[in-house]
Amino acid sequence: DRVSGAVGLNLVHVLLTATLLGLVATRAPGSAPSRVLVVGLVLVSSFAALTLKPQVLSYLLFAGLLLLLDRAPSRDPRRLLLLPLLFVVWANVHRAGVFGVPILVAAAIAFAREPKTRTHARMLAVVTVLSGLALLVNSGGAYYVTSAFDIVDRPSFHARIAEWQPLSWSVVWQRHPGIIPLLVLALVERALWTRRLDAELLFLVLTLALATKGARLLPFVAIVAAPPAVRALDALRGRLAVYARPALFDGLLLFLGYLAPLAHYERTVPRGFRGLGVCKDVVPVALANFLEAHRPEGPLFHSFDFGGYFLYRLAPETKVLIDGRNDAVYDDAFFKAAT
Repeated sequence: DRVSGAVGLNLVHVLLTATLLGLVATRAPGSAPSRVLVVGLVLVSSFAALTLKPQVLSYLLFAGLLLLLDRAPSRDPRRLLLLPLLFVVWANVHRAGVFGVPILVAAAIAFAREPKTRTHARMLAVVTVLSGLALLVNSGGAYYVTSAFDIVDRPSFHARIAEWQPLSWSVVWQRHPGIIPLLVLALVERALWTRRLDAELLFLVLTLALATKGARLLPFVAIVAAPPAVRALDALRGRLAVYARPALFDGLLLFLGYLAPLAHYERTVPRGFRGLGVCKDVVPVALANFLEAHRPEGPLFHSFDFGGYFLYRLAPETKVLIDGRNDAVYDDAFFKAAT
């Protein structure tokens, strides 16, 4: 930020999001048109949660974890010992790293079912324990890990923070519509073609159960659902090739893959929020400029929505009342009183 300001922060955010989508595409082998459409649906499914917040790093690290587990059976099982390092990083950028531990457990169960990967399963059992301990290597200690389960059920967050609203059909349709066709494709593929108990199925069940706690967790489902969704489109593509030229279907997939994110962006992002930098119609830029030039003697009194921006502009010299760090800094009683 000190080098390139808010524009630089937004560019880093775009780079992280692009890297996430690249990992999704890498995990979903198949035809290019099918992958384009599925990546577009993942973006539409996750767009409301891909804000300029540390949670983007959780989605990125989650996709990276899945990619490593996908490739593990064909690699030396000792390479799995590197996974705790990923969890150390995860624990220090966002608390959702704790949700990666059940993924490791599911992978170990799936590996144990296959004779050729049982050595990997034993190694992964050790790695799961080490990764759980790695999550404790952060400034908040055990609380920062266990609180991830607390906040998904906290009524004060559900009532006051839009992205923590309980999952409902209206929330999904308004904010995450891409998850519907993505899940339909993934579940149809699993039911009709890949009919076996494997790591992918366990990952899908776990993330669906997690997402019932809030729409903010739907990107985890979208990331897991991408590979079977690509396989479903490729299977449909193969069947339709008997009746129509494959190029026509490929063109339709590419068109929808580019259209879906653009249409969702147009539908959900007001014009004042578009572009890079600070949205001057949304946050009090002029007031922050004044306060920066005329520092108040004490902390500020302001609405919850402006806390993050004032923190960005005026800290550490000027203290804010409250900001988006929520329970990491403020207890629930104070959060309720200040919001």
